Amino acid sequence: MDEVTEEVKKEEELSPPEALAIEKIMKQLPDEVTEEQRDKVKSSLKQYRGILHPPKRVHPSSTEAWRA
Repeated sequence: MDEVTEEVKKEEELSPPEALAIEKIMKQLPDEVTEEQRDKVKSSLKQYRGILHPPKRVHPSSTEAWRA
């Protein structure tokens, strides 16, 4: 397998929490959304799945150096 194929394969693999989040979002789409639109939404959610993760919290003490 070449590098590009391997990278695409990695992008398609979802963690269980990501898959669950995408499934929940897909279920909330209105009935009027066509199958083609659903496929595009799902593809976009997979591609940009980083938006599904909550922001990482930074402990306040780790920002002390920035204030100095």
